[in-house]
Amino acid sequence: MTFLSFSELPELLNRKKINPMKELVIALGLLLFLEGILYALFPSKMKNMLKTIEKIDINQLRIGGLIFALIGFFIIWYSKN
Repeated sequence: MTFLSFSELPELLNRKKINPMKELVIALGLLLFLEGILYALFPSKMKNMLKTIEKIDINQLRIGGLIFALIGFFIIWYSKN
């Protein structure tokens, strides 16, 4: 595994024709789309889930969020390499 320096990043982005802002906007759009679909298809289930989340300990939510963030990071990293 090799690491890039920050000075090499612009050259890599130009060579692969990657537009970071476009990819960020696409990722945000996908997030909003998936979230919206869940609320549109299962509104009562989503309300029940939010009530259940209120009962969960803050540290447990933080650890779960960190685990999902890491899983998401590795999925993105794997798909980009």
